[in-house]
Amino acid sequence: MTAFDLADQMFGVTPGLRARAREYAHAHVLPVAARHDREATYPHSAIAAARAAGLLNTVIPESLGGTGMSCVDDVVIAEEVGYGCSSIWTTLAIRGLTTVPIAVGGTPEQQRILFGSVAEGAVPAFALTEPTGGSDVAAITTTARREGGDYVINGMKRYISTTDVATFFVLFAKTDPTAGRRGISAFVVSRDAPGLTVTHRFDKFAHRCYDTSEIALREVIVPESSRIGAEGDGFGLAMAAFDRNRPAVAAAGIGLARRARDEALARATSRTAFNSAVIDHQAVSHKIADIDVGISAGRLLSLAAAKELDDGRRNVTTAAKAKVFATDLAMRAATDAVQIFGAAGIMRENPVEKLMRDAKVLQVYEGTNEIQRNIVVRDLVRERSIRPEHRSGAIKMPESQPS
Repeated sequence: MTAFDLADQMFGVTPGLRARAREYAHAHVLPVAARHDREATYPHSAIAAARAAGLLNTVIPESLGGTGMSCVDDVVIAEEVGYGCSSIWTTLAIRGLTTVPIAVGGTPEQQRILFGSVAEGAVPAFALTEPTGGSDVAAITTTARREGGDYVINGMKRYISTTDVATFFVLFAKTDPTAGRRGISAFVVSRDAPGLTVTHRFDKFAHRCYDTSEIALREVIVPESSRIGAEGDGFGLAMAAFDRNRPAVAAAGIGLARRARDEALARATSRTAFNSAVIDHQAVSHKIADIDVGISAGRLLSLAAAKELDDGRRNVTTAAKAKVFATDLAMRAATDAVQIFGAAGIMRENPVEKLMRDAKVLQVYEGTNEIQRNIVVRDLVRERSIRPEHRSGAIKMPESQPS
């Protein structure tokens, strides 16, 4: 039994899923990743192949046209597709991120209509970040004011992904600007809604197969039936989306680290320096060994975060730990791979150069790793405040026993 088999069995991964995801990645992602990165083009063929392979729309129930997979299954898909290209994986994952608020807060009618359209090819996008509110979600300033049976939305969204191909946005705005995060609500807004315009497309150095843009909303009118959940539910719905997606982001980082390890190992075992194989130099071999150790640990951590969610338990802290550990590992693995390749590693035609650029994105999106560390520390402080032995300050050591 391989390490993959053991981990998948422990956490209840759907049998055969990893092999299917790996086959898809090697057949439909690896061969096109460099071209889409170079040309900054959307991977339509890879998306279509993912749908055919049953790897798309995992949040949507089978009864409504999706695959209805667990978060644990999402993690396995993310690792295998992330091995091929974390940018292409992100184009798949945005659909999951966007459909979670509908799954959690949508009415049966909203789910039937919206999930049905996505299953048939509509592309959802997630519109939360703003010039004044990224990591600090409560600081968003986009507003949605009531007018009769409608809402009128005004504001600006920045760094929104896949706007060029999006059919609709799950968009977050303040229905009560005085209530902080409790005043945020979620809405479905059509990409072609009057008053919604793309004002700027950013030129990214990585994750180039999907656009990232700024959108303006000027007197955009949506009916009350487009609101997801009750007024004020928006913050919770956004956090639910992150809770589901962050373990998969971690897993995509593990996939990228695996790819970096494999590229570095191939280089180190096939090239000689000072009359011996590069791998025989301990400074190189220990880098590769450390990456491999991290991959094994990170895989288990990402699966554990996913399993907590599937079991109905709070996974916020474990998901934060997984995201920090795995994406920092991805960055280190890619950097070490470039170093092992030497001058060849910084050339555009070399795959490790792209890995290094893509790894940095994983550390930034879905909540920066600094925010994830804040979550971990916050939980430690909370635990300390509720544990009796910590309430009076320093931990008291037990008295020594006579020998």
